[in-house]
Amino acid sequence: MLDYLNCSHDVLNNGIDIINGVIRNKAVFCVIFFVVYAIILREVYHIPVNILICGITGFLSAIVSQIGDLVASYIKRERDIKDYGKI
Repeated sequence: MLDYLNCSHDVLNNGIDIINGVIRNKAVFCVIFFVVYAIILREVYHIPVNILICGITGFLSAIVSQIGDLVASYIKRERDIKDYGKI
């Protein structure tokens, strides 16, 4: 029984590590994308944009989108739905 608990604990930790990696990668990508977009707006179109605010917005967007994905998955699991197209 103790081996089973240790095994499931390792699997849980690995799953959490994977989720943390996905969230981190999505956040880094969004920050880079928003900052590059702000630089393009500033340099090419001469629109006054605060690059720091755009980076923060990208980071928050990544977190909110991940929460939305998790909530959608939870709803699908609770309602036993495989695809939202079948609603």
